[in-house]
Amino acid sequence: FAGLTPAQAGTSEAELRATITRAARAPYEAFFRREPAALCAAFTPTVASQLVADAPAGLSCESAVSEVFAQTAPYQPPLPASLPASWVVTHIVAHGSSASAKVLYGGEGSAAISLQKVADTWLVSNRSKLVTVKGCGGISQATPCPASARVMYFFIAPLVASGPPHLVPIP
Repeated sequence: FAGLTPAQAGTSEAELRATITRAARAPYEAFFRREPAALCAAFTPTVASQLVADAPAGLSCESAVSEVFAQTAPYQPPLPASLPASWVVTHIVAHGSSASAKVLYGGEGSAAISLQKVADTWLVSNRSKLVTVKGCGGISQATPCPASARVMYFFIAPLVASGPPHLVPIP
C-alpha cells in the first residue's frame, strides 16, 4: 500500500485499503447479483451514464441496466451469487482523491481498476460497458435458440487500453 498517509485521509491505512477493496469489487458483485442500482452506483457518474451500450438517450443507468437484465434473463447462463474467494484486490495505491488497484480473477487474469473519490465515496472510473449480443449463452434447450434471444457481457476496461477490453470470466 503506498501513496497516502493516514493523516491525509483522516482514516487508517487498513480502513482505506478495505474501503478501496470494497469499491473495486462492487461492480463485479452487483453484476453477479444482477442489482442495477448497485451496479450503476459503483461507477463515477460519467461512467454510469455510458455503461449500457446503445441505451436510449435520457434513460437512467439503473433503468437501462434493468432492461438489459430483464431482456437477457431467459437465455443468460447462471452467474454465481457472489464473487469467488479467489478474486482478490491487490496493488492498491491512493493519492488524494484518486486510487488504483488490480483485481485478480483467480487464475483467469486480472484487471487494472482506477477509482475516484466522489462525495466521500470511492467509485470505479474505468471505461466500462454492459452489452448484449444475440444468442443463448450455451444453455442447452429442447427447442432451438430464438432469433430474438440475447445474452449480456460486462467488462471494465483500463483507462488507457493496450488491447481489447478484458471480459469478466464467469466461474
